[in-house]
Amino acid sequence: MIIKQDLIDRQNSQQGFTLLEMIIALTVAAIIFSLMAGVLIQAGSFYHYFIEDNSLGVETLIIINRLSREISRAAEINIEENVLTMKVKRNSSEENLQDHWIRYRSYQSSRGLELGFQREISQLGEEIEFTRIDSVLGVIDDFRVDWISQELIMIIICRTADSGETTSRQQTVFRGSREEQ
Repeated sequence: MIIKQDLIDRQNSQQGFTLLEMIIALTVAAIIFSLMAGVLIQAGSFYHYFIEDNSLGVETLIIINRLSREISRAAEINIEENVLTMKVKRNSSEENLQDHWIRYRSYQSSRGLELGFQREISQLGEEIEFTRIDSVLGVIDDFRVDWISQELIMIIICRTADSGETTSRQQTVFRGSREEQ
């Protein structure tokens, strides 16, 4: 009987949470969730800045380094109106490698101005036929390449990120005298 009375007393004493306790618990939970949301939003903006915007600079740097390597290895170089045309060795393990022409130039696509690459299809005398343009660098603001002295070629690529920040990469490549070509 004493055990039964003790169970009844326990049931009567458990009345649940008061309205004030519920309001305090919900307020604390709302504060914690709003702080977590702020942290997540900030993390998203950091991600966009470091990954999205920074990738423009990294992609541009990779292309400029590729252009620099090809310029330094080219047998002949012709630059006219920011179109870079080079005679280079084919990438092959064959012993009888023939030089072929490649070209880098900016062109207008449906997405905007892009940096493109073309390979030689055939050559008849002085006339060189190139493939269609393949994009090597998406939407750019400017591509400039020119001789800045008898031995140096300057490459400049400018791009603007979605955030409006402009990235400009510039590289000077030692090529040797133009007269040697």
